[in-house]
Amino acid sequence: MTIHRTLIVMAAGLGVLATAPLAHAQQKGEFGSQGQFIFSADRLVPLIAWSKQQTSANNQNGGGNASEEQSTVSLLVGTTGNPEFESFYTPPRLGFDYTIIPNLTVGGDLFLVFGLASSATTSNPNGNVSVNGPNNTAFGIAPRVGYILGLTDIFGIWLRGGISFYDANSSRPSGVVGCNSTPSDSNGEYVFGVDLDPQLVITPINHFSFTVGPAVDLGFAGSASSTRYTGCNTSTTTSQGYQQYNLGLTGGLLGWF
Repeated sequence: MTIHRTLIVMAAGLGVLATAPLAHAQQKGEFGSQGQFIFSADRLVPLIAWSKQQTSANNQNGGGNASEEQSTVSLLVGTTGNPEFESFYTPPRLGFDYTIIPNLTVGGDLFLVFGLASSATTSNPNGNVSVNGPNNTAFGIAPRVGYILGLTDIFGIWLRGGISFYDANSSRPSGVVGCNSTPSDSNGEYVFGVDLDPQLVITPINHFSFTVGPAVDLGFAGSASSTRYTGCNTSTTTSQGYQQYNLGLTGGLLGWF
């Protein structure tokens, strides 16, 4: 996960920096002027993050609800530290926004995370046995509106907020043997919510800025499901309600023209 984050941060940073020459050639006034395109690399560095997930399902022993909660705090790393609980809200993402009138922006964030093919090999008296490793994917989209407040030539505030949708899926070989092909156990979660991330914008040179500010994410409506194989053609699937919340302080980059 750390290597993936490093590559994402480097790529996002280079992408934003690449807009600087074009921005210089197509100046359109100060940050927030009408008709500007803003490209941002958001949440590159989670300075601090607190995340919680909650699942709920019908209690089969008399009705009502059963719930499970899990909370973690991470410093300078975009993961919860628990491989069974990865937050939707801490991975870096790319932002695209446009000022439709002076200071008013519309746009959103987008991220995509996927694992490359992997395998594990073990040795025994009958030879080597190779099995596929876990496969993980995650997708997120967060449309938003914003308003830019210019404080000085260097400092400004970009108020941003909107709705969001996140989805993640993972699968791994079930361990059931003797089948024509190895079935895969799987997990999936999705959640709808509201993302708020007002940012302090620091502009050391024209058309290039650093951002830092709070992130408040309320994923209040979703679902989590899991499928487990007990035989070649026998499986059990469970589904339950799912919520995820995040509160943190993040840093990023942006370029505008």
